[in-house]
Amino acid sequence: MNILVDALPMTGLLTGIARYLRNMYAEMVCLPKVEVSYLTAKTVVSAMPVLADSVQWEKNTAAIWKLPDPAVFCLRSAHWLRYEYMLRSVCRKNNTQVPSSTSLCRAVLYCY
Repeated sequence: MNILVDALPMTGLLTGIARYLRNMYAEMVCLPKVEVSYLTAKTVVSAMPVLADSVQWEKNTAAIWKLPDPAVFCLRSAHWLRYEYMLRSVCRKNNTQVPSSTSLCRAVLYCY
């Protein structure tokens, strides 16, 4: 089984969701005939993505809070549109399945 993981929640800080997903997929790769790939914001990788640097995360968050609301809205919209396009393209190209993640509903719609 080829599994494409929406790894975006796993690339931030180690929160409850990130910890849960990391542990779940670490166990899944041990199963026979299971191949796991991770879709990050930039590419598809075969290894679990590294966590964000908490100091840099804090600096980026502080900078974003200083921007006007319309600018933040545009940046977030552009980011998600790009990510959705990439997710859809990768699912079509690789004939993959996306299991449970925080983005399951969005991903499954594009993969079926």
